[in-house]
Amino acid sequence: MRQVAEKIAPSLVGSLALGAGLFLCVVTAKLCEKFNCRTVNRVGLISFVMGFALSSLCNSIYPLYITYSLLNGFAGSCTHTSNFILVRQYFKKRYSLAMGIVTAGAGIGMLSVGPLVQYLTDTLGWKNTFRVFAGIFGAFIPLTIVLDPNVESCEEVPIETVMQENSIEKDIKIKPRKIVLGFLDLSVWTFPEFTISVVAIFIGSWGHYTTLIHMIKYSEEVGISPTKSSTLLVFVGIATIVSRLVSGRLCDVSFIKPRYVHQLGIILSGISTILLTFAVNYTHLIIFSVFFGIADGAFRVTTNILFMNTVDIPRKPSAFGQANMITSFSNAAGPAIAGMMADKSGSYTSAFYMAGSVSIVAGAILFLHLCFFKDLTNRPREVALLVRDEPTSIEAGETSLDKMMTTC
Repeated sequence: MRQVAEKIAPSLVGSLALGAGLFLCVVTAKLCEKFNCRTVNRVGLISFVMGFALSSLCNSIYPLYITYSLLNGFAGSCTHTSNFILVRQYFKKRYSLAMGIVTAGAGIGMLSVGPLVQYLTDTLGWKNTFRVFAGIFGAFIPLTIVLDPNVESCEEVPIETVMQENSIEKDIKIKPRKIVLGFLDLSVWTFPEFTISVVAIFIGSWGHYTTLIHMIKYSEEVGISPTKSSTLLVFVGIATIVSRLVSGRLCDVSFIKPRYVHQLGIILSGISTILLTFAVNYTHLIIFSVFFGIADGAFRVTTNILFMNTVDIPRKPSAFGQANMITSFSNAAGPAIAGMMADKSGSYTSAFYMAGSVSIVAGAILFLHLCFFKDLTNRPREVALLVRDEPTSIEAGETSLDKMMTTC
């Protein structure tokens, strides 16, 4: 029992850092609203420096739960949230392509950071590796000066001007915000498109990240060597980088909605995961890795777009933070439950059937949009914008409001 605990403890430190990073997005999004994204990003980088530096001084696993899991989790939340909100502020016409380029950076990280960490750990040891990363993040701090916060915000645009631009001012009704605990704006859940998207992404994350985390162990289960198994992430990384760029560009096409690309990505992820259980050699696993990487790129780019673009402009930061907080639970729970299923059954087959089926169900849930918005399909986009007593789609609403915010 003690040996099991010793194996679980190190992985739990990293898992808690990732979970805290997403869970705290609701707090850091509010900080971005109250201050500005440059300040929050800078605080995040400073927290990374402190987290890695303090972690390098630890001689036991338990202090790492504070210095690494909590402090680095908060740091990751600050940089993650501020970066995506900044992209939304800076870009209007090519926003989705910009989001694809930004998220492609994570795919590049998948290819480079892992081998770098392994090399530094083997050469310098884990403590000195932490110190190296503290220095790297410290070097990034001066770069935050280019994150200019002087971007016209929605609060700076007079409502009378917005009404004149719409030329339908008598029909516009501004939804009140409902703030709870000083930072939770619960009014974001009155937008059906946002609510449906978060539910679908919550379920989809359960299955998608399960496959991503356990695919290496499964490849070893079918007889592939650990060295070859680790190279599968290279194929996933290359495919997801290309897919993120292409998916971002597709979402900028006027007749392609981001949720269509998201549906395609998560359903492809589910089908690929189920077919993975039939893989018997390295070639099959490479083919799976390519298709799963394509699905991963489409899924991740459109996840952030749906979080930001399914509410009106003033609520975007709050919506992004709350959506990440909710989905953080499935990101952590899905792989953990799949791992327990594999331990109990002695194989990952049943776990992957579960993960693939859940992903396909998540894609099907997005068809609920048709139930809520089928009456808007034949109306002009400006008319579909109207916010009435019953919640309607606001996706079209960004068109008329954004006319007055050329830099948003």
